[in-house]
Amino acid sequence: MRVFSAHFVLFISFFVSNLYAGTGSGVVTSILVHEKNKSEGLVVFSTSENKDKATCSNASKGNDWAFDAHTPQGQAMYALILTAATSGQKIYVLGTGNCEAWPDREAPVYIKTVFE
Repeated sequence: MRVFSAHFVLFISFFVSNLYAGTGSGVVTSILVHEKNKSEGLVVFSTSENKDKATCSNASKGNDWAFDAHTPQGQAMYALILTAATSGQKIYVLGTGNCEAWPDREAPVYIKTVFE
């Protein structure tokens, strides 16, 4: 019974944390790449719109998102936002609900583009 209860609590906490995740859409309005921890790359980008920001995401920072570029997932996201920015395509972003890559900007779970 305790194992079931522990799994249930973990499941509920994951579900609740995603309830507070932001969603972004529109064109990429800015891209900033800089060093983090003297070796890892950090990508900060902005979208035209960012709704339901995570509580850690500072409202004064506009519509920013941030992720680590040193992982395969981060490199794929970086390639996608660069492609979308240069072609003027709209993107859609779903946030994680936390600011793991940078303290006041939400990290994306995924970034999607739709070719119209």
